Formats: sequence, C-alpha cells, structure tokens
Amino acid sequence: MTELQLRDLAAALFLGISGAMDLRHRTISAIWVSLAAVAGICWDAVSIILAETDVFHVLISLMPGAFLVLTAFAVRGKLGYGDGICLMTAGLFIGAESCLYMLCGALLLSALAGTLLVLSGRCRLDSRLPFLPFCFAAYMIVILVRAGG
Repeated sequence: MTELQLRDLAAALFLGISGAMDLRHRTISAIWVSLAAVAGICWDAVSIILAETDVFHVLISLMPGAFLVLTAFAVRGKLGYGDGICLMTAGLFIGAESCLYMLCGALLLSALAGTLLVLSGRCRLDSRLPFLPFCFAAYMIVILVRAGG
C-alpha cells in the first residue's frame, strides 16, 4: 500500500466516523478530532523530516478548513466551527488540492440535498444540515475520480 493510499484510508476513516457523529449527534467529539489532528501532524512531521514535503505545503493544506472556520466566524455560528476544524484535520492527511476538491464537492452536495429537502417539504429553509457526511461523500467521489483518471 502506497503512502497516498494510506493517507486516503486515514482521511476516509476520519471523515466517515466524524460524519456519522455529526449526523447522529449534531456534534463532533473534540477528543476524536484532537487525536486525528495529532496523528496528521505527526505524519506530516515525519514527511518533512524525510524531505517528502515541506512546511509550506502542510500549511497550505490547512487553508480550505481555515476558510470554513473564518466563514463560520463571519456568519456568527450559522456554520459550525467544528466542520472547519475537521476539514483542517482532513487537510493534514490529504493535502490542499484534494481538500479543496472535497470542500467544493461537499458544498455542492449539501446545496443539492438542502434544495431537495426544502422542495419536498421535509425541512424548512432555516433548518441546519450536518455538513461532514457531505464531506465524506465528496471525498469518496474525489478518490474514485482520481483512481479512474
């Protein structure tokens, strides 16, 4: 198994478990996210020491999640801070490009699901949807597209 495949597996497990927590409890365990973040930081530190990556690329991988955290701050919590922190953690494993693709895909999937739910009368326009299940689904699509292309 290559390092990319291991990183994909780690990110998929993290996003899958986090998405299930978000869907079921509407919250994510701080301990779970902290453990995953420490694992990602350690993995990236080893990659930096082995000269497989540099600090700049690790910091860039945090940007999509940081954008989400800043957006949550700007809209005064209408978007969860935990979603951005989880995206930052996932970015440590998968890098900036895959994380950005995942974020865009998750935004599109959540917009589509929200529209369908509102049009079907199953939720109101001001209802809150858990975001991490969409991140997990979008990342699975990213993996499939990367494997097929």
